[in-house]
Amino acid sequence: MLCAVSLMVSCASPPVGEPRAVSRIGDPLLDGKDYLLSEAEFRAILTVMRSHLSRSPWYAVHRVHVLTATSVEVYVGDPDQLNYEPGVFELTRTKNGWKVVSGGFDRVIVT
Repeated sequence: MLCAVSLMVSCASPPVGEPRAVSRIGDPLLDGKDYLLSEAEFRAILTVMRSHLSRSPWYAVHRVHVLTATSVEVYVGDPDQLNYEPGVFELTRTKNGWKVVSGGFDRVIVT
């Protein structure tokens, strides 16, 4: 019984090695399965997105939602009073690092 309990605990704990990603002051929110990202991967995602958004400097990364160890959704722009976020991008980890694979900004036309 003790062996089974220790096996369950060891399977549930994060991998040993790189420190887990932690959102610091000034960082976007980090949610979802955040325990799957290392600190270095989180910083790499932010670097890729900031580079991707460089032509739209008025937008900033607001939230990183971890789906799997190799897939995240990144929400940009400040949410409004209904918690609507104007842009969402999907990033996937490849052999060469993180890459934006889809996403963009919603466009609302008011007449």
